[in-house]
Amino acid sequence: MYATRSGPAALHDGRGRCKRRARVFMMREFLEIDPEELAAELAISKSNCGVILHRTRVTLCVCPQTRWFDERGNRKC
Repeated sequence: MYATRSGPAALHDGRGRCKRRARVFMMREFLEIDPEELAAELAISKSNCGVILHRTRVTLCVCPQTRWFDERGNRKC
C-alpha cells in the first residue's frame, strides 16, 4: 500500500485516517510535543501514537524513493 502513493495521498489510507496521521505527525515533529503529552491530548495510547508516527514516517520515506529516483539512484525528474 505505501509504495503506490505519493504526496498528500501518501498519508491517506482510504479509511479517513489522513487527518489524524497528519495531526499527530505535525504535533510531534513541528511543535515538538512529547509523545506522552501528545497521546494524552489526542486521547490515544502512547503505543498507538508511536505506531501512527512510525507508519507516517515510513510512508514519507517511501515517496521520494519510489517517485523521485530510479533503481540506480538517478533522479527521474
